[in-house]
Amino acid sequence: MLTIKNLCRVLPLILLSLIITPIGFVQAQTQQTFYSVGVDIDLSFEEEAHPQTEIIHNIKIIAKSDLTINQFSINIYALVNQSLEQIPGLPTINSLPMIEDQVLPIRINFTTPPETKGRLYCNIYLSTSKSSDHFSASIYTTNINSPTFAELLADYSSLLSDYNKISNQFSQLQAQYTTLSNSHQELQEEYQKKSDEYIAKENEYQILNSTHTQLQSNYASLDSDYTSLKRDYDDLYQEKSDLENEIENIASSLNSDKYLMIIFIIIIVALVGLIIYLRNKQKEPYVVIRKETVSMKPEKKK
Repeated sequence: MLTIKNLCRVLPLILLSLIITPIGFVQAQTQQTFYSVGVDIDLSFEEEAHPQTEIIHNIKIIAKSDLTINQFSINIYALVNQSLEQIPGLPTINSLPMIEDQVLPIRINFTTPPETKGRLYCNIYLSTSKSSDHFSASIYTTNINSPTFAELLADYSSLLSDYNKISNQFSQLQAQYTTLSNSHQELQEEYQKKSDEYIAKENEYQILNSTHTQLQSNYASLDSDYTSLKRDYDDLYQEKSDLENEIENIASSLNSDKYLMIIFIIIIVALVGLIIYLRNKQKEPYVVIRKETVSMKPEKKK
């Protein structure tokens, strides 16, 4: 955020610093007028141009009275790879009569080399019949550059529009950032609380986990004891089942014996009763036949 903001602030300054020289050039006149040796000389030229493009310089010579141009020449030099090179094929005039207020237009067309960069250097020489002296002037004219000031200005306008959009977006994002920063602060505080709670829970967990481990160990020991006791219980249960089966068998046998004993006791009781009955019953007399008949008296009860 801050980097974009600083860049957006510095970018217009950089662009302005790049176009300071072209702006100074724009403020200079594109038409130069000279007054000398009985004539007015107007020189007009393009403010800027690309290398290898047609460049036009227009010169107007206006006679202030009847005169003759003895000699006119113009030399233009281009800065190519840090050295001045003369543009060839420029026009010259010799022994040309003119009347008062006559205008002599001179159109100069030429193309600069591809490596040209910077202002063109122009030298004008003029002598007339009006003066024994001559006129000579050297000025800088068209600025050869790529891109040109107009293109830089268009780029600057586009970048300025983008800057305004980015600035508005930045303002919106700054507001969002402030809101999010506040939310982040609140979340940070909430996170700290949760972190403290987590640490407390973690400590509780460690204690509970230690207890759980101890209980797990105890459970394993108890489970082993339980398994052993279960095995003993199963053995005892099996013995109990076997004993119950034996008891049932013995009980069944005892029941049979019991019935037999009862029957035996009943028989014994019956026999004893019969014996007692028979002993208590008086015996009837009986006769024994022998050679002699003997009568017997019944025995007395004891």
